[in-house]
Amino acid sequence: MKKLFLSLILIGAVNLGFAQSTDSVLVLGKKQQLHSKILNENRDYWVSLPTGYTSEESKQYPVIYLLDGEQNFKTTVGIHAFLDRGPRAHFPEVIIVGINNTNRTRDLTPTKAVSVRGNATKENSGGGENFIAFLQQELIPEIENRYRTSEKRVLIGHSFGGLLTVHTLLHHPALFTDYLALDPSFWWDDQLLLSQSDTLISKLSLQGTKLYFARAGKHASRRKVAHEDAKALQADFTEILEKNKASGLQWKYQNFENESHGSIFLTGTYYGLQYLFSDIKP
Repeated sequence: MKKLFLSLILIGAVNLGFAQSTDSVLVLGKKQQLHSKILNENRDYWVSLPTGYTSEESKQYPVIYLLDGEQNFKTTVGIHAFLDRGPRAHFPEVIIVGINNTNRTRDLTPTKAVSVRGNATKENSGGGENFIAFLQQELIPEIENRYRTSEKRVLIGHSFGGLLTVHTLLHHPALFTDYLALDPSFWWDDQLLLSQSDTLISKLSLQGTKLYFARAGKHASRRKVAHEDAKALQADFTEILEKNKASGLQWKYQNFENESHGSIFLTGTYYGLQYLFSDIKP
């Protein structure tokens, strides 16, 4: 029933209308392009603005930066439209930026490694730090120059994107105020990020920073061993977070037994956004 309910969110959001619409056209967002000198390529991204953006000329808005934008932008805009609907809305208006991929494995893996999953080789992986530099030095300044943004920045990532989200939290904690990681690929590079996590987080001061991460409990029969490994790795990460409460990080972990790796994005984003924005009244 929970999965059916969440699936209906998107239908309801469409019926209620998204942030930008006219009488005859329903617009989820606008496609933009930025040339990245760091990545040496053009990068497409989508922007969804709040309904009242043009009329409320002094108001500033939190920004959600979304990895895998070509797959997850519509879903995220739909979830937000559902949470933000009507006079009884319990979620603030936000700007949503969906970042499209050009080379997903390259950009979302923080180290070079070889893996069948993701068709990874040492030649097409390990560009995560370059991609973070693109976010920090090019995309975020572009968004903040063009739009009225508040200090609250959220990064959302799934799978490899979840891996990079946690990597960013541990290596560049001030870049975002909030992090949402769904089924992060902690197995990458012989679990290197996880093995570094205890040492890294023990040295950080994360007061005012929030993390939500979630795991999908359902596995494909052919991937049972890998699934059980992922379950153990995420349990290990929760233990590391528990051990390092002194860092000041606010965090929440949820396990969704009825969701698969493919479906966790919808459920995890719905509950994750509510947690990350629980301290902001609409």
